Amino acid sequence: MKTNHRRGFLRSITGVIGSGLACSAWSTGATESDEAEYLVTDYGARPDRDQLQTGAIQAAIDAAGRRGGGTVRIPRGRFLTGALKLRDNIRLVLDDDAVLQGSSNWRDYGQGRWLDGLITAQDVRNVQIAGRGRIDGADCHNPKGEEGFRGPHTMVLTNCRGIAIEGISPARSGNYAILCRECAEAEIRGVSVRGGHDSLHAQACTKFTVRDCDFRSGDDCLAGCDNLDFEVTGCKINSSCNGFRLGCVNLLVKDCTFWGPTESMVTISSGACGRRASRPCVCGSST
Repeated sequence: MKTNHRRGFLRSITGVIGSGLACSAWSTGATESDEAEYLVTDYGARPDRDQLQTGAIQAAIDAAGRRGGGTVRIPRGRFLTGALKLRDNIRLVLDDDAVLQGSSNWRDYGQGRWLDGLITAQDVRNVQIAGRGRIDGADCHNPKGEEGFRGPHTMVLTNCRGIAIEGISPARSGNYAILCRECAEAEIRGVSVRGGHDSLHAQACTKFTVRDCDFRSGDDCLAGCDNLDFEVTGCKINSSCNGFRLGCVNLLVKDCTFWGPTESMVTISSGACGRRASRPCVCGSST
């Protein structure tokens, strides 16, 4: 079940926002749980199976949560899953060659509602999703979803504080790759998104830094509204719609590269063609 490693979990990540405000994505102060590691295979998860491993993966997350947090590790292999729920002080790590494979059945994520997601967190503090693994949304479609096809998001964080998303590669999202609602103090670094809809969609969020990401989306790359204090630096932006459709007070964008045509197919319903198909791709360079 749990093993101990000499590594700190809660670390201080400081990002400088456009106004000069400091964004601390992690609280300080170590606890006994900082060193705890929970390998999902110790809780019954089996790679490369066609059966859902949701229960076993969630059992590892819950075990870490009961002990105050820790690192939940996804090892090499393909792990098929439905919706997972993170808790306070959880660090979810995908090892090299690990694939968290989303189910292609929208019912495995909930009731087919807008906020269904593969990885979800609500009202949590100090959560990290990291590693060099891939999260595959399987292009999950929901006939009851928006536009008659949109399925679950890959990551949904609601009212969370102290967020770090680093190094992972979401692909084929059924909807947005990362959806953040009313979140604060986040660092998103080195994330590579391929396909799906919006890469990062933020609503009513504050103090976000987005660094060195590679967003090649089937919709907008960065979108949302009612945000405050965002810095986006060193990112690659390739979009089927808009590179930025982000409402934000105090937004700094620098050293980003925009180019087209799109590398990801945009998915639209037949009834939406007139509304969306005419959106241009804006190419160029921002410094």
